[in-house]
Amino acid sequence: MSETIATGPNKWSSARTGGDIHVRAVARSASGGEQRDIPAATQLAGMIPAPLGRKNGTAAKLVFSVIGKMLAFSCVVLLANLRVSAADKDDAASAPMPIACEVQYHFRERIADAKPGEKQFSAPATEREALPPSRLVGSDGQQAQVVEGRVAHLPSYRFAIKLSRGEGTDAGKLEVNILDAAGKPLSGYPQTMANPFADASDQDGKAFEIPVTKYRTQMIEKTLLAKNQRLTYVALVIKPSP
Repeated sequence: MSETIATGPNKWSSARTGGDIHVRAVARSASGGEQRDIPAATQLAGMIPAPLGRKNGTAAKLVFSVIGKMLAFSCVVLLANLRVSAADKDDAASAPMPIACEVQYHFRERIADAKPGEKQFSAPATEREALPPSRLVGSDGQQAQVVEGRVAHLPSYRFAIKLSRGEGTDAGKLEVNILDAAGKPLSGYPQTMANPFADASDQDGKAFEIPVTKYRTQMIEKTLLAKNQRLTYVALVIKPSP
């Protein structure tokens, strides 16, 4: 007994012989003529999905392994970034405040038409020259704001100022040094001051008198001050940077 299971140009038929079924496929042309036999097993094999074999299983395991490693690497990078961010915040919290430094030239002006017994000089006034901004440096577990440089009207003096704070402490230390052209500290220097800006009253700054020679005084009066203005003293002023 045979039974047709497909129609059209290509016909499929099956024949039962005993307990077995034999399948035969015949390809026909559009005019109805038979062209060639097509093995039925070949036709059916293309219609049945292949089961997941050992090679496919190995590939899947490899993909999951790569994905797992990528996720682990991403977690490590994220944790490292969080630690760096926390360390940066701790460093910023422990760093001493920036400072601003300037040299102040205090003077008075002689009153030209003052009569005997009257006030001969005006009220004190000030000219200022700023030193470079402070920069944050760190070494040996200590961070410091450092200012180094010169000013135009004291060209032979070099200023070296450092405000430091030790690790794990709020106490600060201000170190001030002024050196001459030979690199030697001026008389009275270096100076050290503990926790200089702890009180609210300290926010106006700390003043350190700068010794100047008679020749330097005359040069300042000639090149910086106006006629009839007389230099009284020179100071280095250090205060928290705004």
